[in-house]
Amino acid sequence: MKNLKAGSYYAFRVSGPTVPEAGLRHNRNKVLIDPYARGNTKTLWKRVDACNDSDNVATSLRSVVIDPADYDWEGDIPLNRRIEDTVVYEMHVRGFTKSPTSTVQHPGTFWD
Repeated sequence: MKNLKAGSYYAFRVSGPTVPEAGLRHNRNKVLIDPYARGNTKTLWKRVDACNDSDNVATSLRSVVIDPADYDWEGDIPLNRRIEDTVVYEMHVRGFTKSPTSTVQHPGTFWD
């Protein structure tokens, strides 16, 4: 990605085991945004295509390359973590809070 110019769109495909009972639900058909992206776009996004097992490359969210010189970090400092040391977790609020062990007032909802 070093050679992408500002304004370029990109996304990731992730591979891994699929073992639903262990919470592992990798789906190589799904395109994911970059958790470290400085910009994302929903120009082509269709939520319905993200909610099934089909390939969503044509209608996925995309990350956007932003020129760092034009990016306002508002005082934040990048982590400078190597990609090799990065672990990406993706979760849904309902599934994450549905368990009674989540100790939230309204499990399985967006309300706390």
